Amino acid sequence: MSGTYSHTYTTSSCDSIVTLHLTVFPTPNMVIKDSICYGTSYTFAGTSYTTAGVYTFTATSIHGCDSTITLNLFVKPLPSAPSVLSPVTYCLGQTTTSLTASGSNLIWYTETGGTGNTTPPTPTSASAGTTWYYVNEVQNGCVGPFDSIEVVVFPQPVAVINATKTSLCQYDTLSLFATAVPSGSYSWNTPGTNIVSGNSATQNIIAQFNTLGNHMIYLTVRENGECLAIDSLDINVIPAPVSTFYVKPNVCIGDTVVVAVSYTTSGVTNCVWNFEDATVLTATTQVSGGPYGVTWNTTGIHYIQMYAEIGQCASNEVTDTIDVHPLPNAQLNDLTSGNICTGDSILLSAIVQDPSNLYQWSPLNYFHNTNSPEIYGVIQNAGFVTLNVTTPFGCIGTDSLMIDAQPCCEMLFPNAFTPNGDGKNDAFHPLTNGHHTIYTFMIKNRYGQTVFETINENDAWNGTFNGVPQDIGTYFYYIKYDCNGKTLEQKGDVTLIR
Repeated sequence: MSGTYSHTYTTSSCDSIVTLHLTVFPTPNMVIKDSICYGTSYTFAGTSYTTAGVYTFTATSIHGCDSTITLNLFVKPLPSAPSVLSPVTYCLGQTTTSLTASGSNLIWYTETGGTGNTTPPTPTSASAGTTWYYVNEVQNGCVGPFDSIEVVVFPQPVAVINATKTSLCQYDTLSLFATAVPSGSYSWNTPGTNIVSGNSATQNIIAQFNTLGNHMIYLTVRENGECLAIDSLDINVIPAPVSTFYVKPNVCIGDTVVVAVSYTTSGVTNCVWNFEDATVLTATTQVSGGPYGVTWNTTGIHYIQMYAEIGQCASNEVTDTIDVHPLPNAQLNDLTSGNICTGDSILLSAIVQDPSNLYQWSPLNYFHNTNSPEIYGVIQNAGFVTLNVTTPFGCIGTDSLMIDAQPCCEMLFPNAFTPNGDGKNDAFHPLTNGHHTIYTFMIKNRYGQTVFETINENDAWNGTFNGVPQDIGTYFYYIKYDCNGKTLEQKGDVTLIR
């Protein structure tokens, strides 16, 4: 401890006193407690610290004594950024309110590096545009991060309906134009009309006015979905004439069809027709009510349009359809046999056979049942057989076939034959292809002996009797037969030559 201390020394019988003046200096130990905000630093003994902890430093005093300095450093957290609602939108000239944010000890700024204010700002809507505001929170001396609020002031849109006229005829269309707003949206309300071009959300529309009276048209224009303007326009619709016509729904190609107005309002001055690809055969003018004689040269569905006029007002266009059907194919198949006798029964048939069609054959006395695409007919004379084919729509196709029927009742015989096996004129028989009923056909020699007999006109004598070739000479034939209900007889002679 500090003090004055004496000590006596004896040397050579002499005493000496030594005096010590002792000073004890204290050790200067120190503890420092301090704090910083997160993200800042603390400088201690020449060193910067950014994290919490206990830091020590040893130093030598002016008296040469060592001392220890201890730093207890704390790091305070930053407050969170305030919660804001952004963007905040106004229409031009709209009343504004103070900005708000969640948090405490809020500081408001108009720029991030500017001077803050604790009073929330109130934006202005005097001009269109965008303004940014910033806000943060101060807690325990620490300043939190900024959040921003975008304030947008939209321009006030203009809603103006433009139309070429405000009075029109029933069924007329009218173009309606809205003043353009680059970033705007449009909403049309057109009661009693039919929008035929565009829709309720397009800038421009074409509307058809089908009902009479006054129609109030409304247009609402919104700027960015916030600011709106409304305009209206009164349209007066005056009556239009009414007219109708009738046309057969089904006709055949090439038919002449009568078309005429069946009803029209009193006072109609014109009727305007559109027959498209039809040929008008009989008409005074196509601005009258008809009647017209009209024909089509192509099959399928065809359209007829007509409207009536009273002054400048036209009726709603009336459209009807007509189905033009083709003529049926009545072409006949060729006959398989070239030799036909009167009284023969032959098979006749149409190339195209449709059970839905009606088939009529003539001459009627040739046939028993004419309604068939394939039929047997008894041919009574040379001439044409005709087929008429009628479809369910009344379309008729016709074809005819010339049949050169020959009278086959006469029997023809050669006057000689040579049964020598050379394949030429080796047999004796009738030379007709008629259909006969043979009662008897016999050949006798000069002695009256029957050497050949048959009842089939297709049988022939080969010049033998009981397998024995007969002599050269003259032989006599006799035939009795039926042809078309008549019994006929014929006789003659033939020379056998070898």
